Amino acid sequence: MNDKPVPPLNPKILGGCLVFPEFLALGITVLRLHHRSKKRRLWWDDYLALLALLVGLPFFWTSWALVLGADTGSQSYQVSMAWITTVASLCILWLTKISLVLSMARIVSIFPRNLIHRGFLFLAFLLSILGISSSVTRWIVCSLDRSWQHHEPYICPATKEGSVFANTAAVTCDIALVLSTLCLFGKTQISRVAKRLIMAGFCASCLMIAIDTGTMIYGFMAMDGRVRLYLRTLLLHLAAIVNFFACNAIAIITCVYRRINREDTQFLIELAELSKIPSSQIMVLPQSLWSSRRSWALSEIDRGSIALTEVSLHHSDFTSGADSAESSSAGAKSASGLPE
Repeated sequence: MNDKPVPPLNPKILGGCLVFPEFLALGITVLRLHHRSKKRRLWWDDYLALLALLVGLPFFWTSWALVLGADTGSQSYQVSMAWITTVASLCILWLTKISLVLSMARIVSIFPRNLIHRGFLFLAFLLSILGISSSVTRWIVCSLDRSWQHHEPYICPATKEGSVFANTAAVTCDIALVLSTLCLFGKTQISRVAKRLIMAGFCASCLMIAIDTGTMIYGFMAMDGRVRLYLRTLLLHLAAIVNFFACNAIAIITCVYRRINREDTQFLIELAELSKIPSSQIMVLPQSLWSSRRSWALSEIDRGSIALTEVSLHHSDFTSGADSAESSSAGAKSASGLPE
């Protein structure tokens, strides 16, 4: 029989299933940037997330345009879409990884002379070098060998050596990030909140390892041209979605923690009023403590007495500095010590 092999999944169904996760991944990136910009807490990890967002917008459109227009688009159109998809996917891969590493470095920046903090910065630098080298190498290979531009599925074939090097380097850096996060749990001076954020970074790194491993396996599979195009598009989109969620996990959890803590603070205030505790007992420690990146929160109210427990927080992620402390209202509303 001369029938063409049937694709394992209709591309329209494939696109429909991934549209919502794609918009959600881009949406949480916008939310993260808006939140950090509003609090004036933008740093290098946020700028890299912004670059990934700007690259992700055309990537999600062009990759589906390449799949859905495979039968109707001209050859030059499909080649152009393939170029954009290849370059954009590499940029998203490395930008999100570097952003996650810098987010981890941001958590432990309260200890600027700590070896783990320097290790995260070195890992971010190493990822930058690997990302630039792999992207430039892929660009050169696709430019020199133009045979892929004359037949379907119009995918620039990466050399096995280059593919193995890029994927191995990505997985190795992800494993290094996982091991670094595990080392942080032995730091007793890190607060419980910071350890929860580190756990989020650990889970995000594990997701990146899984998707990088799947991409590596795909590179050694032999399959029909059209099926390969569908599978490649699926893997690229899954990788982009996972990486977006991973690099934004810490920032989003920080935002959610602020909301939850604000609700807990209001509960403590109302409970204090019911207990008829003098408002003078509900207070934060002097302003000078902000310089040491520490705040104080109410931990419990027991039989009309207030117990204060020290909570070590990261200055750039959980506090808004002296300005917010000065602008906070006096009395019961400043009970938690966690500014807006």
